[in-house]
Amino acid sequence: MLILKRTLYVLAVSFLALSVYGTSYGRSPPRDTNTTKVVRRVVPSVVRVARLVKDEVDVIGSGFIVDSRGYILTNEHVVEGEKTILIGLYEKKSWLEAVVVFTDKGNDLAVLKVEAETPLPELLLGPSSDLEVGEPAIVIGNPMDETFTVTQGIISKLNKLHERADEEKNMVKRYLIQTDAAINPGNSGGPLFNAMGEVVGIVEMKKGTSGLGWAITADRAQRILAQALSAERKAKVKHGIKSVEVKVLSREGSTAARQSVVVNEIVPESAAAALEVVDANAPKAESKEKAEPKTLLRKGDRILKIDERLVTNAFDLERAFWDKKPGEQAVVTITRDGKEVKVTLTLKGDGIKVPVKD
Repeated sequence: MLILKRTLYVLAVSFLALSVYGTSYGRSPPRDTNTTKVVRRVVPSVVRVARLVKDEVDVIGSGFIVDSRGYILTNEHVVEGEKTILIGLYEKKSWLEAVVVFTDKGNDLAVLKVEAETPLPELLLGPSSDLEVGEPAIVIGNPMDETFTVTQGIISKLNKLHERADEEKNMVKRYLIQTDAAINPGNSGGPLFNAMGEVVGIVEMKKGTSGLGWAITADRAQRILAQALSAERKAKVKHGIKSVEVKVLSREGSTAARQSVVVNEIVPESAAAALEVVDANAPKAESKEKAEPKTLLRKGDRILKIDERLVTNAFDLERAFWDKKPGEQAVVTITRDGKEVKVTLTLKGDGIKVPVKD
């Protein structure tokens, strides 16, 4: 009888534990919130930005990986005037020396490059245009000598006007995201996430002890990076897609599923403007209009991928061509008239590398 009572007690306790904490069959324990899931997924892409002071490493800001080949986005004011910049990866004790690839003082953005042994976990930018006041905001960075710290709040305000002087002392108007998520010295350059773990902003500043902070929109950042680090500048290749329009399709799902990159303009006589090869065995067109040759890419085409790289914004489009050379081909996956189509572009180039401002 004693053995039976003990057995019943163990079974009751086990049942209670399963009902409270969940099982291994797909249920999550109550302590595993949406925030913990987001942080767990994105924190490996956040980095420490540091400098050397008398041979000692001094963490001065934050940043995050925007391309797996070692490209890191941060604030210009974090690296301004620094001769030696070091990057600390998540759960890594060693430091990587970084090279400044690009800076934009007026927009307070900088891109750094490190050489890593393996591809780094990257984060996609945006969209930020569908943010709403009151939705959750998560900040990850390195404030007050504390590394990889997480703070959470809400989006407090949108389109906060702030002007910043560029290299020529001209004032650049920017419309920032305001949040009450705790921001302190050292958070600068780090990512601002929404509840789905998408990067919607780049943390820039706080105002005194007011509890308010501001971030550059991810939409603005991706447009600036697309121009500064274009395929022509980085790889001396011209794809011929002059401009694209980035549209938000839905507030649900992932960045790749809910953001659309649509061709807006094609450069004449470019790779994208090359004419389709007509199949001689295909049925003849019923009208003269249908029989006219058409370009490989057209206005209104939605770009999904370049080779195997997802395209979610203008910056993704440009960096997809970084490893290409003039004369090489790239397969562009698009949707047109409701159907998925693949077209092959033969890239052009004039052999002149446009210098990147640094």
